[in-house]
Amino acid sequence: METEASLEEVQLPSETQTGFLKSYNVRGNIVRVGDTVVMRHEDADDTYVALVRGFQADPNEAVKVETRRYYRPEDTVAGRKPFHGSRELFLTDHYDNQNASTILEKCVVNTFTNYTLLKDVRPIDYFSRFEYQTETGWFSPDAVEVVCKCEMPVNPDVFMLKCEACRELYHPVCLNMTTDQAKQLVLDNYTCDDCRSLDGKRSHDEGSASTDLSMVE
Repeated sequence: METEASLEEVQLPSETQTGFLKSYNVRGNIVRVGDTVVMRHEDADDTYVALVRGFQADPNEAVKVETRRYYRPEDTVAGRKPFHGSRELFLTDHYDNQNASTILEKCVVNTFTNYTLLKDVRPIDYFSRFEYQTETGWFSPDAVEVVCKCEMPVNPDVFMLKCEACRELYHPVCLNMTTDQAKQLVLDNYTCDDCRSLDGKRSHDEGSASTDLSMVE
């Protein structure tokens, strides 16, 4: 897939006509330092997402783009886990320089929270909640909030049922029900077993207290 791209020259040294650029034009869209982009490998057809750190031009060579790569879960030593979203990426310490013509399009890497608030997820939308060290295989942060009985992080692609009392989230499968059954319970103001047990105990205790108080003269 060929990309029609041209450079936007900004304050290039006149003596050498070489220098750093602050932006690059890809099919009429200006890509700037700090943007995230979808790129193709120079020697392969597959794509990856990267953070643009800079451009450098040389009249005798192709414009180069310096990037910091995002990895997909399957690109890491740990591999893809059930809680990883289909659009999840990890910011890495993998820095690279490529021909700027390998940039295909701009994209958006959201925070996890912002991604979950999107009403419509576009093909250019991704999210990231971890950073990944390629040499050690470590993730940062090394701990994340877990939910449900299974104590797993949230996968934003998977529907979860929220208890209206404690606000805990549950996977339908962990409650031995289908997703459709769980969605129906949303309309009924679902309360989890633990909260129902607490309510029952509270009602029992309150009843006992009333009985005891009624015996006091």
